[in-house]
Amino acid sequence: MREIAALRDRGVPEVVLSGVHLGAYGRDLAPRTCLTDLLSSLLERFPDLKVRLGSLHPDELGAPLLDLYAGRPNLQPYLHLSLQSGADAVLRRMRRPYAAAAVVGAIGAAVAARPGIGIGADVIAGFPGETDAEFQATLDLIAAAPLAYLHVFPFSSRPGTPAAAMTPLPAAVVRERAARLAGVGRDLQRRFEDDLIGVWQEAVVESPRRPDGWLPATTGNFATVLVPGDREPGDRVLLRPEGRRGGLLHATAVRSVDAVRSEEAAAVVGGGDR
Repeated sequence: MREIAALRDRGVPEVVLSGVHLGAYGRDLAPRTCLTDLLSSLLERFPDLKVRLGSLHPDELGAPLLDLYAGRPNLQPYLHLSLQSGADAVLRRMRRPYAAAAVVGAIGAAVAARPGIGIGADVIAGFPGETDAEFQATLDLIAAAPLAYLHVFPFSSRPGTPAAAMTPLPAAVVRERAARLAGVGRDLQRRFEDDLIGVWQEAVVESPRRPDGWLPATTGNFATVLVPGDREPGDRVLLRPEGRRGGLLHATAVRSVDAVRSEEAAAVVGGGDR
């Protein structure tokens, strides 16, 4: 809380909570607490600061956390889930504490709680023992879920882990499956971004400025949109994507969030006077 207050006082418009296992926050504290309690306090104390969560396990996306997504506009409409595989047998070999059906349910619940949310997922290609049918189960789950992008990782052995003692798949098979998943991920991202064209989005202008003068801005649901270079990094803006420029969304209809809020406040006061 102290660190976030200091960042807020420096004018930082958005913070990201991250950790090795973010969803397990608070289990080792006394008194015991949880991520949802921390997040609820943070969102209430800093209502003008945007907050984004790092990676979560699908089974950690319970009703209390979804209630925050539904009711707290300063919690960014974004989730990144540790999917890894769509095959239950592979998830068991990975010692993951969730099943594929739970992943689908978590994603559907998040979309229902916060329409327009951008959801990404980690996927491992070629885990030891992964059969063609198990890989297809992953493709089928991804096709059925409203995901915005994928982070694809070809399996690589790490000494000392249980997976290191398993028989690996041929390297060519791992590469081919990773490439297929990466292609699916690109299609997902383009489809998600295309749905944003013509729709006003709140975003934060990033840096650095590109050689062509445009600046990248990150929307609440984690899309990158190029904006004209008369903005400054850290500016909070409303933008309306209108197409693509060099493969990225771009917007020339850009307004300052603070200016829009001032206009809205003046309109309310004016209406009261009348």
